[in-house]
Amino acid sequence: MTRVLASPSRVFGDCPAGLAVGDEIVIDGTVVRAVKGPLCYVAMSAFTDQVTQIQRRERVTSHLSCPGCSFGSDQENRVVFVLGSEDAWGLSQKFSAYNWGRLDGRATSTSASFCDLSWKLTQAGNYAEAGRAIENALKHLQPDSQPVAIHERIFSRRNQRYAIAIPESYREGQATPLVVALHYGGTVTSFYGAGILAGLIEPALRELEVIIVAPDCQHGNWTNPQSEAEIIELLDCLQRNYSIDARKTLITGYSLGGAGTWYIAARHQDKFAAAIPMAAHPQPDSADIEWEIPLYVIHSRMDEIVPFEETARVVKRLKDKGASVEFVLLDDITHFETERFVAPLRAAVPWIRKAWANERS
Repeated sequence: MTRVLASPSRVFGDCPAGLAVGDEIVIDGTVVRAVKGPLCYVAMSAFTDQVTQIQRRERVTSHLSCPGCSFGSDQENRVVFVLGSEDAWGLSQKFSAYNWGRLDGRATSTSASFCDLSWKLTQAGNYAEAGRAIENALKHLQPDSQPVAIHERIFSRRNQRYAIAIPESYREGQATPLVVALHYGGTVTSFYGAGILAGLIEPALRELEVIIVAPDCQHGNWTNPQSEAEIIELLDCLQRNYSIDARKTLITGYSLGGAGTWYIAARHQDKFAAAIPMAAHPQPDSADIEWEIPLYVIHSRMDEIVPFEETARVVKRLKDKGASVEFVLLDDITHFETERFVAPLRAAVPWIRKAWANERS
């Protein structure tokens, strides 16, 4: 049987398209066969592992195989869920709850061990024991903290869309740090920057109680004069309209946004007190720049899209020149596992505080 899902669907309890295991699904002209298994399986036309990052957190339905589902509007990344076993639905919801905890960076080594055990038991068909194991995984997540509300705004001068998170502690007249977050690549839908803000930057840096702004890239990438000018104009606009502590600013980004971090931070060291590029190619001139601000570079040896070797070479050259650079090299995270960078970025918080205090190593 072949069925066509013409628009995004939300999932709760049953497959919204009425699909069964073994059905063939036509998505944007591509035929995908539903795979039989103990839990839900997902087929999507685009983005695959990135789907959790491109969804706005407050609009998604979380799920074991994919913690994102769909926007309320028509999108290319249509997702179809197929339930492989009715008996496993409750278990999949517990996995879903655990995945959100992991996405928020609250997973611990103990919770991860219980989750791994639960998955093995699930594959063996032992749902009762698997359920108890995932419940233990949930119990060993770090305590939750309330996420900051994310607002969507348009900078009218350039018609630039941006998402912004303002901490509850913010008070007019009380200087507050500012973080500029540059999103990864992909089809830039409206307020695309909200994905990296909600899925990575805000949960990682929540304890700093900072204003975080995540603009949409309107010019293909962040490493061009047009994008650069828009970022700086937006920054100036925010400093006019909010109580920003100009001594405590940070630019960061992931993948495409990490390359933009290298590029824009180098050219505007008077605007940013520190920079954190993640999973990104340095710029051709990055090693030649006279860096006056500190850098905290995060990359993974397992990155299959942006190999770490060039980043390591640039970091070494900068250190040899006496630049203030910290290099965090991760071991087991692939490029599209953006949410797993929450914990490494959170680990940079003491370094950020030190950079803002102008105590360079």
